Amino acid sequence: MADETQLTPEVIERLTTLSDPWLSCDECFEQLDVQVDEVVGEAGSLDEPFRVHLLSCGVCHDEARSLAELIASDYDLSEAQAIERLDHAISHIAPGA
Repeated sequence: MADETQLTPEVIERLTTLSDPWLSCDECFEQLDVQVDEVVGEAGSLDEPFRVHLLSCGVCHDEARSLAELIASDYDLSEAQAIERLDHAISHIAPGA
């Protein structure tokens, strides 16, 4: 039986993204609340290993997005605004990284 799954641009990007510096899922989950809180609350940047991991790991990326939605109201943001801040931080390399 042939698999008819289409490779979307997002899937291709995740498969081809360099994963250096490397961070495990366990390490990512240990940092998740602090990293997401900083980005959503202050529109800051993510540590580079964490950012790279979220680019390449769909599970951790989804967890980060869920957390951003949960804490949005803590910063008087809509869920969409919190997700936008997180997505911006994921897609932009921090200065000095």
